[in-house]
Amino acid sequence: MKQNLPYIYTDKQVTPWGGMHLIKDFYDRTGMHKQLRLLPLIEKGSAQGVDHYEIIESFIMSVVVITVNHKHLQILF
Repeated sequence: MKQNLPYIYTDKQVTPWGGMHLIKDFYDRTGMHKQLRLLPLIEKGSAQGVDHYEIIESFIMSVVVITVNHKHLQILF
């Protein structure tokens, strides 16, 4: 399912919190959170185990944040 996610450019400075908010909005609008919950993952084995979905979401967000923050490095290569 292809969605158009509108965005606009601005001359205003974006704080780190504002940038994370934009990423969170994008994540919510794509519906990825709901789609991840539909995956047939193995149940966690211990009472203190971390939810598999949280691990996957954390990995995705870390990749997105690193990619956004280091995009300017492509100029060097």
